[in-house]
Amino acid sequence: MKKTILIMTICCFLYSVANVGASGFITYSFDDGDTNTYNVAYPILAAHGQIGTVNPVLNRVLSGTYSSMNVQQLLDLQAAGWEICSHSVIHVNMEYLPLTYEDETSGSSNSAERELEMSKIGFNDLGLNVQNFVVPGSRWNNDLAAIAARYYNSAATGGVSANTLPLENRWAIKRRCVNAKYSVSDIIAWINNAVNNDEWLILMFHNICESETCGYAPWAESKLDALATWVENQGITVVTQQQGLALSNTPINDNFACGALIDTYFLRDTLNNGMECYTDRNYTLTSVPSAYIGMDAILTPNDDRNDTDATDYLTFTMPDNGMVYVAYDARATALPTWMSGFSRTGDRIYTSLSTQPYLNVYSRSYNAGECVNLGANKGSGFSGNTVSNYLVFYGDGANLPSPTCILDYDFEQTTLAANMEYYTDRNYTLTSVPSGYIGMDAILTPNDERNYTDATDYLTFTMPDNGMVYVAYDARATALPNWMSGFSRTGDRIYTSLSTQPYLNVYSRSYNAGECVNLGANKGSGFSGNTVSNFMVFYGDGANLPSPTCILDYDFEQTSLAANMEYYTDRNYTLTSVPYGYIGMDAILTPNDERNYTDATDYLTFTMPDNGMVYVAYDARATALPNWMSGFSSTGDRIYTSLSTQPYLNVYSRSYNAGECVNLGANKGEGFSGQTVSNYLVFY
Repeated sequence: MKKTILIMTICCFLYSVANVGASGFITYSFDDGDTNTYNVAYPILAAHGQIGTVNPVLNRVLSGTYSSMNVQQLLDLQAAGWEICSHSVIHVNMEYLPLTYEDETSGSSNSAERELEMSKIGFNDLGLNVQNFVVPGSRWNNDLAAIAARYYNSAATGGVSANTLPLENRWAIKRRCVNAKYSVSDIIAWINNAVNNDEWLILMFHNICESETCGYAPWAESKLDALATWVENQGITVVTQQQGLALSNTPINDNFACGALIDTYFLRDTLNNGMECYTDRNYTLTSVPSAYIGMDAILTPNDDRNDTDATDYLTFTMPDNGMVYVAYDARATALPTWMSGFSRTGDRIYTSLSTQPYLNVYSRSYNAGECVNLGANKGSGFSGNTVSNYLVFYGDGANLPSPTCILDYDFEQTTLAANMEYYTDRNYTLTSVPSGYIGMDAILTPNDERNYTDATDYLTFTMPDNGMVYVAYDARATALPNWMSGFSRTGDRIYTSLSTQPYLNVYSRSYNAGECVNLGANKGSGFSGNTVSNFMVFYGDGANLPSPTCILDYDFEQTSLAANMEYYTDRNYTLTSVPYGYIGMDAILTPNDERNYTDATDYLTFTMPDNGMVYVAYDARATALPNWMSGFSSTGDRIYTSLSTQPYLNVYSRSYNAGECVNLGANKGEGFSGQTVSNYLVFY
């Protein structure tokens, strides 16, 4: 008896597709199994001799929730020639589940494998012949496809186009969503395009009601009736998902290693000005560098902009040797870690999204056949707030210059001068610039990027001649970013019109002609402090400037040591008792606002004028001194002050020769321990 039933089923199936021509065809696919599929869509299609595929959720059918059809209604549809596909047990984003039974733990969600297998078993136990799967939420990847292949003939997901034939991958069949924003003529245009190109178009519906207010992604019943009438009049072939598989003559693709195929969640296109840049938005690219025009592009959904996958978000196999480019939202303050192998090209792509300044373009080379495996937009390492999803394109890059050390369009090149505006996005001006720097080439940064944390590759350019590069950095920082470790403090400062900014300290480093100047971001690793504005850069041969070695910074004030003198540059505390032998020595006063600085060296430097002793008067509340004081010895002397919370300053000494550099670290340099301590005082 079982053999007879099987033979009859096969015969009926062959008969149902025997009149289907070799040209393109369509499928009506109804997700979630809402009762309006049975009460509204079913009679409309039946009136035009057409059938569909319905994709119910097992638990909803069993519990009667979410206005789901019951078992008898599904059996009625099956008897009328409709196909029933599984839409999982509970309708969950399967990428968020443990992958296999082995990955399940106590208290964890069901695995994706359990959702796949148990939903099929459950429907079959109800008398429903389920052979194919439809992905809930259209989120899908190669690992899930590999599991689905154990239990189903195919899996259908989302997309924005028809399926080319033969199918590239029967475990990731594309379906195009129909909702209220689309007219009947829109859908007819899709069908015409598919049929004329011998493609299989699967139309994804959810709810059918005239008001188009019934649940998720509704479409009017009058629209469905008009569409079915047109399909009937045109003689368009309508098939179920299983029938479409039979027509496609598609071999099973078992290559899931790198998505020999791109996930149907994404859309392939050709890069061009004016194109829409997301699969789910109508934002367009308004300005694309000409050398990128015509490259193969992969569009992502902007709804995924907050996804955090470290890998396996977007994968494809590189068809030829060439470059892969990622256009990433410029509002990010740090890129995800998966982009560490990409280099900033300096190019930018502008869009019609008014809140998005532009997309920065990054590149990486790949060999033909190599797996391109990209993480999600906000993968580990990302920082920032609102950023849109990225765009991918690729090609041989033959018309493009090397991205190495190209100055990004973020920045503006000009000539350094007094009273000039020194940011690209602010009208603050430089009110006082040391004369030796006037006329140098300058690079202005956006102050909106003051909180960026890139360790490298924030600002890059090629040094045109042998000379010095200068970084003018906000004096409010308590420690500089690590990328500035090769720079020396010149002792110069530049004053600005920004009332909250005391001044910019100037640091220098020598570079050879043709050398890459690669600077990190303002708050790169190692930085400490609160509000600081972005840095500015200038460069030249430095011929008119003294050597920066051991010049006393303008932060500090030179005076003569005396009792009752004020001993900070920014406080009115006084020295109430000074040992007589120190009176009249040269003294250097520090700002007490810098008491928490942590520089290991180069905080305070000067050249010793004669052979003699340098003394540091250090707050007695410290429980351990910073390491840079290891060469100093305690004198046993103490200096008392008017600061009631400070017991006294202990005096330490070290001998220096005439012309020797005195290089002192900051108050809380490495090795320091203690809590509240005021800054130190120097005399010699």
